[in-house]
Amino acid sequence: MSVPHYGDFGKSLNDLLSKDYPVGHAKLEVNTTTSNGIKFTVTGAKDNNNGAIVSEIKTKYSDKSRGLTVTEHWNAKNVIGAQVELQDAIAAGVKLDITGSIHPSNGYFNFAFRFLSSRPNGLPIKLRCNFNSAKNGKVAVEFKQPNIFTRSSVDLFAKAGPTIHTDAIIGSEGFLLGGDVAYNVNDATLQRYNVAIGYTTPEYQVGLHATNKFSHFTAAYHHKVNKTVEAGAKAIWNKASSDSVSIEVGTKYVLDNQTFVKAKVDNVGRLGLGYSQVLRPGVKLGLGGLFDTTRLHENVHRVVSSKQFAVSVRSMATAKGPAKFATFDWTDALNLNDSLTDEEKIVRDSARQYCQSKLMPRVIEANRNEIFHKEIMSEMGELGMLGATIDGYGCAGVSSVAYGLIAREVERVDSGYRSAMSVQSSLVMYPIYAYGSEAQREKYLPDLAQGKLIGCFGLTEPNHGSDPGSMETNAKKTADGFILNGAKTWITNSPIADVFVVWAKLDGVIRGFILEKGMKGLSAPKIEGKFSLRASITGQIVMDDVHVPAENLLPNVQGLKGPFGCLNNARYGISWGSLGAAEACVAQARQYAIERIQFGGPLARYQLIQKKLADAVTEITLGLHASLQVGRLKDADTPKLAPEMVSLVKRNNCGKSLAIAREMRDILGGNGIQDEYHIIRHVMNLEAVNTYEGTHDVHALILGRGITGLQSFQ
Repeated sequence: MSVPHYGDFGKSLNDLLSKDYPVGHAKLEVNTTTSNGIKFTVTGAKDNNNGAIVSEIKTKYSDKSRGLTVTEHWNAKNVIGAQVELQDAIAAGVKLDITGSIHPSNGYFNFAFRFLSSRPNGLPIKLRCNFNSAKNGKVAVEFKQPNIFTRSSVDLFAKAGPTIHTDAIIGSEGFLLGGDVAYNVNDATLQRYNVAIGYTTPEYQVGLHATNKFSHFTAAYHHKVNKTVEAGAKAIWNKASSDSVSIEVGTKYVLDNQTFVKAKVDNVGRLGLGYSQVLRPGVKLGLGGLFDTTRLHENVHRVVSSKQFAVSVRSMATAKGPAKFATFDWTDALNLNDSLTDEEKIVRDSARQYCQSKLMPRVIEANRNEIFHKEIMSEMGELGMLGATIDGYGCAGVSSVAYGLIAREVERVDSGYRSAMSVQSSLVMYPIYAYGSEAQREKYLPDLAQGKLIGCFGLTEPNHGSDPGSMETNAKKTADGFILNGAKTWITNSPIADVFVVWAKLDGVIRGFILEKGMKGLSAPKIEGKFSLRASITGQIVMDDVHVPAENLLPNVQGLKGPFGCLNNARYGISWGSLGAAEACVAQARQYAIERIQFGGPLARYQLIQKKLADAVTEITLGLHASLQVGRLKDADTPKLAPEMVSLVKRNNCGKSLAIAREMRDILGGNGIQDEYHIIRHVMNLEAVNTYEGTHDVHALILGRGITGLQSFQ
């Protein structure tokens, strides 16, 4: 038995637990072959949930005597492609495969070629190269023998630098050991590493997967009991939520050659049932149902069916008809969850578990007594929540969307906690990563990522808030460094900071400097009397002839684009976080309105209350999808994000979140000002969030400049 490639390790169990549970789409496929051997294929598919339609026309010609195959295709997105395969044309046992595609509407093109060399034992070595107009370039090689299957590729133009991806599986007498790594050449760090071990026979397979840098574990078992019965189970444990294990078991029973039934259930009570039968040659019927056994009295279940039928000789059509509508989930009104990757969902769920179990129990005391529990930073560091989007240096290297989801979960508890995390990640670690030297990155980033060091960001001054270009803090060059003088105010984390990223004018040009706690003349007094962000700590930075070594100057940026680049990252995270606070207010107000009896019935049944809740859920939903889009544009390989987009979502989401919090507070009446209900705390916090890192009106002027082309700032 030859070993599978790493991606197919455990495929039989995944098929058992995921396939043959029909979903809502219709598909038509028609095939025909002409007398001269040209095959035509026309396909079309419609998603019955959203009405989306995709279609494609494909032709294929083969001349076996010459070892030639030519394929062409054209789809509804106006992508035109072709493939040419040449067997033995270059040398005996060598196959050349050339593919290409072009999108005439936007000029995008893709080109790839592949060599397949058959060794004497008939096992191929494959080499593939791929390049496209989006400046993506990848070279991949694949090698297989009975006891080893390995694949390697080099992503030449990855945003973080050339990246090598390798996976391999070795096997002997049924035992399998595999791994998957991604190595960044620039900073010599492993961006990803996963390991799998298992044992396989023709009857059963067992496996253990450790993924996401050994923070996510899956144990799996699949058993072909006999010709008619197979069964399997898997258990998933996430290191970040060690008190929770997800378990799913499933089975398949073949009634005859034409019919089988399937069932699966997990440990939270979700039951899946599937039935498939060939009614006659060319006609197949499938039925499926997904049920939540913990909510049998509610309309939260899905029952769907599918049909496949022949439409002509050499043609097949399939159609799957679900229930007309899905069940509305007010907590995810436009199904944001389906737009997330599996990794993003894991990151979100881990952050939520931590925030609700560790931060929520602290927040009332912290807000009442104006306490910031410093150990929170190291807890976040252990989970990879600090500098999460940075590649290497001990950081998680997740997507911008994943970082936004983290910010949303943290601010669902309190804006002060998200502010502390945001400053550390976007305003301290980011400028060191983006503008610093390699020595600075290696010195500061690993300890900042773990929360061993706490950082702050100094831009705002007592006399200059929205006008940072007029800052008075200055730096003077000396023989061995710089002397800094000036003051910064409203600085999150400054009283407890170990690292200070400070912006000052050097010969009239704004430059960034890294200061450290204990430097002579540097102080960071706490600002007292805040009514907002009381669960975080805020202070000033005072510099009185502070000597800063020459190597602490950020060498790779000059002018306001330095701090503004940092602020754009932070503002993006705020656009997610503020909505998390709004979601917390809506959940609290909704529950209160359901339980609170007035005028003979629950508040929630009255029209004014329902309108307030409907307006709030609408604004939150639209804001989340806007931030999701900005995150995707931010992560695009080609520049697609404009600063005005960040201003749009920061301004909109913060302003709407503050308005929502006020309305939800009103639903609670007098009880709304008690901190046990949390809403008044969110109201006070969002007053600050709506102001800092660009006020609501300043972002309006940024958008106005982008719309009109005219500068309103003087």
